Amino acid sequence: MSENFLKNMQTLPLARRKKIMWLLVAMCTVLIIFGWLFWIKYTARWQVEKPASPNVVSDSIKKIKEAVPNIKEEVGFAWESLNGQ
Repeated sequence: MSENFLKNMQTLPLARRKKIMWLLVAMCTVLIIFGWLFWIKYTARWQVEKPASPNVVSDSIKKIKEAVPNIKEEVGFAWESLNGQ
């Protein structure tokens, strides 16, 4: 196919050949730009952090409660000290 294309191109006038080549260059450029834009769009979508599942959230809350068993007393004490009581 490429041999026929080259033979046909050689028989065309120079102005027509230049137009065809510029059209091919323009089409390739447009394809590259659109491909690049879609690649950016979809890779950015993959990089977004997904929200944690409810199990992960409840596990982390349990870990926090285990780490500070009497959190209400400590928070209450801090609140009273801030209010000057």
